[in-house]
Amino acid sequence: MKTSMRFDLIDLRLFLFVVEAANITHGATRAGMALASASERIRLMEENRGTPLLERRGVRATAAGAALAHHGSTTPLPLGPESENTTRTFSLPPWEVSHVLSFST
Repeated sequence: MKTSMRFDLIDLRLFLFVVEAANITHGATRAGMALASASERIRLMEENRGTPLLERRGVRATAAGAALAHHGSTTPLPLGPESENTTRTFSLPPWEVSHVLSFST
């Protein structure tokens, strides 16, 4: 299992929309992107992480996806020029491992 995740803010926003909607199509629409692009971005997020973030049947977050959604939705992220190379470090249960999330614009 990898211990670091690198997502840009577009990926994180898309992921949060998909989890909220419990539907990739609706999350993609809300994020303003095509379904194929959204699916590919989520697939790459999972590949980078080395673990599934979503269960595709019924589209719900796995334990890793729920942890990402929780921390992604509760952590204020800078949106201006100072957002470049912003790094957040979280301890994400249930693994009790420090994971580094690097957000880039």
